[in-house]
Amino acid sequence: MLDLDLLPIGKISRIWVDMATDGLGQPIKVPVIVAKGERVGPVLGITACLHGNELNGIPLIHRLFREIDCSDVRPI
Repeated sequence: MLDLDLLPIGKISRIWVDMATDGLGQPIKVPVIVAKGERVGPVLGITACLHGNELNGIPLIHRLFREIDCSDVRPI
């Protein structure tokens, strides 16, 4: 379970979230990057690679999180 209240304010967190288990009972993990700002406000979610042939969004999201300034982002 992802508890966003536990993530630090004003920082970018990179975590793995257990989403399900496979046929052998092993966890299926999904990488999640969260930029939590210092002010209260709306939330924006960005996803990539929902379909196996849509890989272009992954490097774009990584680039976004290299360039983002958490002081400009509002927290969850």
